[in-house]
Amino acid sequence: MIVNGDSMESMFQNGQIIFIEKADSGTEFLDGQIVIAKFNGAAYIKKLRILEKEAQLISMNNKYDPIKVTENDEFIIVDKVIL
Repeated sequence: MIVNGDSMESMFQNGQIIFIEKADSGTEFLDGQIVIAKFNGAAYIKKLRILEKEAQLISMNNKYDPIKVTENDEFIIVDKVIL
């Protein structure tokens, strides 16, 4: 997969090729993993933060705020990034 954008700088650069592992219904996701997620119709490469009542998608670039994921959002993790 090719990274598009700067939200994950300094970990990944725009245009960088990254390797992913397809997720299925049995895939476990852990706090702190880098994932590919679909959120309300858009796709993101982000660090997953799992909290008590919500999840967050975190950018590595500080100019972007965390994306809060609630039960009312359309959200699915489709891949894990292999580091």
